[in-house]
Formats: sequence, structure tokens, C-alpha cells
Amino acid sequence: MLPAYRAGKIAALSFTEKFIKEKELPFTVINVFPGFVFGRDDRALEVKDLYAGTNRILLAIITGQSAPNPMPAGATHVDDAAKVHLEALKEGISGNFGVTKAHDFNDAWKAVEKQFPEAVADGTFTQGNQRTVPVGWNAHQTEIDLKFNFKTYEGMVVDVAGQYLELPSKKET
Repeated sequence: MLPAYRAGKIAALSFTEKFIKEKELPFTVINVFPGFVFGRDDRALEVKDLYAGTNRILLAIITGQSAPNPMPAGATHVDDAAKVHLEALKEGISGNFGVTKAHDFNDAWKAVEKQFPEAVADGTFTQGNQRTVPVGWNAHQTEIDLKFNFKTYEGMVVDVAGQYLELPSKKET
């Protein structure tokens, strides 16, 4: 799956760059490349709604599920993805922007142990497993170019886990 995914991203970028050259566009085209997007989901009204998007990857790790296949590293806080898209609209901004923090998926467990010890103690959060495939990208240049630092992986986990605890579960509704 990963080689095909990577090839698709490369092909899309190549097509975009070719299109820009051929059409001599009167505007700038910005490419934004987020990793897996994690963070609070304001659309979620109950816990099951959090599983509709990529937050389900984090939730699996902290609710005792083990994934059969490894996934590539690269996480993006939803707030950072939004901010980069908005910054890209500003006058004078051009280029391609990666939006990701390197991480190990299973570090999510360390974050909930540290930030939510009661939920770990009472069994609300239990340790799962999601193996991580390291990747060779680094989006630090985006932080430099746009003059802000991306949120940490721990911050992403804390936001998702915190919302999980706040929302009513199916059993309570």
C-alpha cells in the first residue's frame, strides 16, 4: 500500500507542476501535504463520531486495539493543517508545504499515562499497538517559512483523548 500511496502523491505533484507551467496561471498554486490529521473534531457529538476520521488510529492505540499492519510516521494537528492552509492564502506566499511531525504511534500510550492517569487506572484507556514505519520527510522548513511551530504528537493525543473522555458514549445515550 505505501509504495502505491507514495507514487500517487508524487504523480499528483508532478501533474500539478506540469499544469502550472503549461497554463501560465495568473495566480500561485500552493501544495499542502499534511500527515495523518489528528485533533479535536467539533463535529463529534458522541464517542462513536470520533471514529469517523483518522482519530480512530490514535483511539485504537489508547483503547486496547492492535493493528495488524504498520503505518507510516507523520502526524499533523488539525489546527496546524488549518493554519497552513490559511497562511498559504496570504500575498507573497508560494511553494510546497509539508505539515507533519515525526512520531512513533505507540508513544500515544505514554501521553495518556502521563496526562490521564485516572482513565488509565480505571481501565477507560488500555494499551493497544500500532507499529510505525519511519519516513524520510521533514516539514521543519514549513515551520521556518510560515513562522510558527507545529503542535507536538503528545498534544494531538491529549486533544483526542480529552475529547473522548468528554463525549457521551453509546452506552450513556
